[in-house]
Amino acid sequence: MDAALWVAVIALAAVFIPSGLVHAVKGKKGALAVGQEWANDFEDKHIRLIGAAEIVGSLAVLVFPMVGFIPWVVPVAALGLMVIGFGAAFVHIRRGDEPRQYHRARAAGRHRADRLRGSHRGVQGWAAERLALEFIQRSSRAVALGGCLRARVTSVVSPCQRSTPGGSSRPTI
Repeated sequence: MDAALWVAVIALAAVFIPSGLVHAVKGKKGALAVGQEWANDFEDKHIRLIGAAEIVGSLAVLVFPMVGFIPWVVPVAALGLMVIGFGAAFVHIRRGDEPRQYHRARAAGRHRADRLRGSHRGVQGWAAERLALEFIQRSSRAVALGGCLRARVTSVVSPCQRSTPGGSSRPTI
């Protein structure tokens, strides 16, 4: 159990410390530079305060169990990081932000569609356009269904695939 707890604590610190450094050191401009549009809703001093809280909480959760000094600090720091996480989720839900995976898949679909438009020699005009649009729609639906696209690419049967009577499986996109 201790090993799993340490892995979780190190993963938590690996996420919160770099994020906190960007927010605390660079402030609003740094957050916007790395693509965090939510920073437009806050002042620079609030973003720097969030970053400082992320760094202090992560270090407290990581360092204090090793030192064994002031044992009540660890649960308080973990509670503070939980509040930061729930606050971030609330801000993203309120703004109507979509998960980053969805945007990546859409961008990959558009890139592939652009390549299809330019490189299909035998297909002219509207047929290439239709093929590109179909690819974008399929990749978007795959991400929405929880990874069907990844399952198709790696040819692993996923829960979003069903078996046909002949024994083969096909995606339910």
